[in-house]
Amino acid sequence: MNLRIFVLVFLSFGFIHSSLANFKCEGSKGNKVGDCAFDFTLPNLNGNSTRLSQYAGQVIFLNFWATWCAPCADEIPWMETVLHKMENRKFAMITVSIDREGPVKIKNYFNTLFKHEPLFPVLLDSEKTVSTRFGTFKVPETFIIDKTGKIRDKVEGIKNWSDPMIVHYMELLTTL
Repeated sequence: MNLRIFVLVFLSFGFIHSSLANFKCEGSKGNKVGDCAFDFTLPNLNGNSTRLSQYAGQVIFLNFWATWCAPCADEIPWMETVLHKMENRKFAMITVSIDREGPVKIKNYFNTLFKHEPLFPVLLDSEKTVSTRFGTFKVPETFIIDKTGKIRDKVEGIKNWSDPMIVHYMELLTTL
């Protein structure tokens, strides 16, 4: 009897976990506003795999960048400001580096320019498979993805993310 209950609980947990790990977006997958975002898995700076859909249920700020990109460096303090302002909300900031040099260079980049480790996950796309799938051929480029996995905005080029109107927009998205 106890084994049967254990199996039922285990299977229920697996079903709940798998349903929470996926986006609920209805529609075609793509890289344009209104499309459902492609799910992907990439290593982070520590070598652990990170999957985009693990952030399902949150507004996702997905930024593609590189260490050799000066406008990308200019954006990072603004992104950090947004991250602080969005604390305690259903919001996740994820960045994808297209650098080929690897995690050591990226960690050194942050420590040299910003005097601290990255405040948000940095995922590594050295082969540019994910950035190509998202249609990103120049950086910086940012996608705002809603809680269901639908792409709400795509911003090419540098943006002052700490602008109060932009922060307010993201706050509103977290309430939908």
